[in-house]
Amino acid sequence: MTQAHWSHPLLAALAAVLVLWTSVDGEFIYDDRSYVQKNPSVQGTRGIFDEASPPDREDLGLYRPLTILTYRWTYQLRGLDPFAFHLLNVLLHGVVSALVVLVALSLGAGSSAALLAGLLFAVHPVHVESVAWIVGRAELLAAAFALLALLAHGRPGDRRSLPRLLLAALLYGMAAISKETALPLPALFFFLDLGARGALPARRAVLRLAPAALVCGLVVLLRWRVLGRFSPDVGADPFLGALTAGDRPGIALAVLGRTIRTLLLPWKLSIYYDPRQFVGFLPLAAGAALALGLAFLLWLLRRRGRGAALGGLLLFLVAMLPFLHLVPIGAIFADRFLYLPSSGFLIAGAALVLPARSSVRPWRALLALLLVAACSTQTLRRAPVFQNGVVLWEDAVAADPQAAFALFQLGGIYHDAEMFEYQSESRRGAVYYFSESLRVAPDNPWAADAHLKLGEYAAGKVGDPARAARHYREALQRAPRCVEAMLDLAALWPSGHVAREEARRLLQAALALAPGDTQREAARQLLAELDAAGREPP
Repeated sequence: MTQAHWSHPLLAALAAVLVLWTSVDGEFIYDDRSYVQKNPSVQGTRGIFDEASPPDREDLGLYRPLTILTYRWTYQLRGLDPFAFHLLNVLLHGVVSALVVLVALSLGAGSSAALLAGLLFAVHPVHVESVAWIVGRAELLAAAFALLALLAHGRPGDRRSLPRLLLAALLYGMAAISKETALPLPALFFFLDLGARGALPARRAVLRLAPAALVCGLVVLLRWRVLGRFSPDVGADPFLGALTAGDRPGIALAVLGRTIRTLLLPWKLSIYYDPRQFVGFLPLAAGAALALGLAFLLWLLRRRGRGAALGGLLLFLVAMLPFLHLVPIGAIFADRFLYLPSSGFLIAGAALVLPARSSVRPWRALLALLLVAACSTQTLRRAPVFQNGVVLWEDAVAADPQAAFALFQLGGIYHDAEMFEYQSESRRGAVYYFSESLRVAPDNPWAADAHLKLGEYAAGKVGDPARAARHYREALQRAPRCVEAMLDLAALWPSGHVAREEARRLLQAALALAPGDTQREAARQLLAELDAAGREPP
């Protein structure tokens, strides 16, 4: 590689660090608290390689020991200092951006196209979530090791083929235990071997896969031993849990279409995408049209020998496989899912804008500069959204005012800050957002909690026991084993809105179901008060 080529990865890394440097001042937000801040595996009191993470949530299907190990190292160095966790994310993003340049070159892109791919990857707005959100570390590590594995795997005619294949298999394994979505990577090795110049026969291409295939099997067996399952349990989610085998191809097309549109026009991003955006005729038709266009482009690129663009699109498609809901995953769509897939998409785009065998014409150079500038501007605007939970969920509600989960989360943020009532047009308070989440989706999975919090507000802040009792009963209708709602409803018996015998039944049920001593003691205390009131003369 020439000196000019070596400067290109450094430029991409520098751009990545500069454009997302402001994210190092962010707090622990949302899942950061359970996956990092309160995770005993991070703080050294639980295992890493023999535990799910978080250890009490095996249903999530998360086995990412290498990612957890980096959290533990950061914790041992700086404790729970969010700056240290954010800093490592930013630096990792710089490393991955540099690797994108090298992978583009290895696929046959010209130096200018490889630089453009790295710069676009470094500054693309869709990557803010993976970098500025600490739990995005899994995406960063998986992408870094996956791209390193791709470089190590090389081309069929490379020297020292066996050592390279063994190294590629090792790096692939590290990607897979950083995040399970790296598992399909050997398929990319196979397709690239078949499509490379001087392509191998299919039998030899399969043999070259043997080390990576062995590692894949070991990782799957290890996950199964630790988690007792392969995929997450999505049964509690009303949308994901209801998906049948017949539904999944349509959802896959809708997600693929949304992915392409998001990468091309990344101007309306969010921490949360409501599943309703991916059902119906329009999402399916748009996804099918884009999928057909992509298939035609693949055929055209292969026919014309555009190896870099073809290889980039193959990387994009293989990396997207885990997110197309062909097997259960825990969310319908997320910006962070696009981190590794976008590397292939941007390599292909850069190779088309700046072909390797032609001089860089002024209009092509201008287009490249405009793309980098536009992406940088949008990324600089979006990065502050991840500074704290309030801004994060305000942004999600602004992006989709009908998303019940985002409304509920924003209500919870305001509830914890004791901002119950109207503050301003943009901050309407916890009561408003909880009520809106129930209006939009009365039976959503978070409805019981919303009713519980609205009941607590009515009973404590407003002094309206009738309103409180209605909310507590709604909460119990949706979550019959909610001990907190049982206790709160029973406590209203002196107001006359709960009969004494009903209160007794609630408290006896709470005693049987309470998971902790505090709730059991509260139930006993209320029962004692009921008994004492029953002995008093009228």
